[in-house]
Amino acid sequence: MDTQDRELYLQEVLELTGLLNTEWVDLKKLLVENNVNLEGAYMVVYLEGKSDGAEYGIILTADKKLIRFIAKEGNITLQELEDRTAAEAEFPTITVAMEL
Repeated sequence: MDTQDRELYLQEVLELTGLLNTEWVDLKKLLVENNVNLEGAYMVVYLEGKSDGAEYGIILTADKKLIRFIAKEGNITLQELEDRTAAEAEFPTITVAMEL
């Protein structure tokens, strides 16, 4: 990954994290209510389902755990990702956030 790509991924992580902390109140509330510690955490992936209306994403916690979530209609499903290598290959934002 070159410097320009790294900067773009960093910008994306910081923007997503900022949105989670300031605008996506319902999503943040669901995560906190389900014991995801967001202090020092980064939102590294966020996607909205076009057909199902669900929100998909990955949070990198302060203790470097990757938590995948699916949120829809006030419910959330959480899963800790064990295969960090595969996740980083699919989402380079994870690699950049790990260095923060």
